[in-house]
Amino acid sequence: MDHFKLKKEEVLILDFDGTMCRLFKNYDLASVVKSLQIAMRAFGVDFSLSSDAFDVFAEVVRQVEDPCRREEALSFADNILTKAEIEAAETGDPVPGVEAAMSFLYRNHYRVGISTNNSEACVRVFLGKYCQAIPIPVIGRHGTKPELMKPNTWSLKRAIGELAGDPGSTIFIGDTERDYQCALKVGCRFWGMAPTEKKREKLSALLSEERLLTDYYDLLQHIQ
Repeated sequence: MDHFKLKKEEVLILDFDGTMCRLFKNYDLASVVKSLQIAMRAFGVDFSLSSDAFDVFAEVVRQVEDPCRREEALSFADNILTKAEIEAAETGDPVPGVEAAMSFLYRNHYRVGISTNNSEACVRVFLGKYCQAIPIPVIGRHGTKPELMKPNTWSLKRAIGELAGDPGSTIFIGDTERDYQCALKVGCRFWGMAPTEKKREKLSALLSEERLLTDYYDLLQHIQ
């Protein structure tokens, strides 16, 4: 069981949406999709068949050939999504115990960072509201380079690097198979955050029960 402990000398990296909070639970994300659909028409991008706002990046890359025009479209889409994420961060549901755990980790000088496909700006809003704005590394989405989003290892490697860590002494906590695959590629350990039964069902296909966390009170039990 000792293998499933976070030790003082190790680095802890967290995913954000779904892992620290349910960002869009109380937000009308459908309206954001509509805004993106309208905005992307100006760039010749048909985004009408998607209901996932984050799909806009892949569609822009797929449909816009000119590099300059593609970057302009990606930046425009990123600005719309970032604005929505910032607003959602004010109303999203924190995973239970996240404030207590983050406060404990920071006060006791654990090395903690965040690797996410969300914008850094929205994470900072969340940290300011729920986690006393603790100054930790947050590696968020690079809006004009969607190829760097997870499962690409870019943000996870950067977060580890900013904490002067190495993969072999890093634990990454996420809530999706994408996060799990990213951890495997980097070579760090992975724990699953499963605050809902649906998440637990999906993650239990990838992880043993002892590597599944229900919330951050549960995480505190795995800290030495």
